[in-house]
Amino acid sequence: MTYKSKRIWAPVLGALLVSGALTGAQETPVEKQPKRIRVSQGVVEANLLKKVAPTYPEAAKAARVEGLVVLTVIITEGGKIQEVRLRSGDPLLAPAAMEAVKQWAYKPYLLNGEPIEVETTITVRFQLRNQPPLAPQALPPEVAGTFTGTVYRNDFFGFQCALPAELAVKTNELKGGLGGRTVLLHASAEQTQFRPGKSVTLMAEDARYYWGEKWSEKTGADYVAKVTQALKERGILSSGLPTEFRLGKLAFHRQNYTTESPLRPVQSVLAAVHEGYVITVILIGPGEHDLDSLFNLFTEVKVTSKSPSKAKD
Repeated sequence: MTYKSKRIWAPVLGALLVSGALTGAQETPVEKQPKRIRVSQGVVEANLLKKVAPTYPEAAKAARVEGLVVLTVIITEGGKIQEVRLRSGDPLLAPAAMEAVKQWAYKPYLLNGEPIEVETTITVRFQLRNQPPLAPQALPPEVAGTFTGTVYRNDFFGFQCALPAELAVKTNELKGGLGGRTVLLHASAEQTQFRPGKSVTLMAEDARYYWGEKWSEKTGADYVAKVTQALKERGILSSGLPTEFRLGKLAFHRQNYTTESPLRPVQSVLAAVHEGYVITVILIGPGEHDLDSLFNLFTEVKVTSKSPSKAKD
């Protein structure tokens, strides 16, 4: 502000202050109630009126897939589920969890006596009956890979992933595994009100869980085909044709999936079979170009030594 403008505005401000002091008309700001607040999962559960259990997908049963699906939901002032977004979970299980949660209902959440829209987290557990939960596999150190700063490197599989600043490493949140899979890497960026978040999840498991000793005859395409069928049954369709490519020592098969809703994220599933392991990468993002940018974080590692072979029982 220039000296001249200060001189012009000073008398006006003085007059307003004097007027307010004489009339007692000085206003007290009224704090506006927010449109939406975030509430913890435990607090919201106390308002739950209707809970619909998910139908266990047949493809997941056949593959013995168990685990947790973590969702972010928006609950309206009236207690209805307005929006469901996937945060993490096996692609064979996630659609069933999302479909079930859409039918849940809550008592209105009150703030200062008034109903308000709520954002919260819902966790859905899938466990096969008459079976103990599948424990994540204890991987040898050379198979598990290592972290240096924000770079995950795996010489056994021959690749690394350099994470950008927008993705926070949250692997410990899934240290219990996903349906028997060991989570090697999980990193995500929080979603906003109008844009789904991004995430990268890398998992490994014993190939014999799926195909017994015939695992050597299988490829990532066999796993991707199961995922595609399970998602199709839930209204999530494949986008484009599946692609094949090599990354390090892995021959990956990749398929993208999408929905008609612009507020629901798209996802990409990549799978490979190598040295007795099934390697799965799940990419989640607002659009397909985001999936490509996430995939481009992975680069090949040149390793001169031979990777150790997995011992067979």
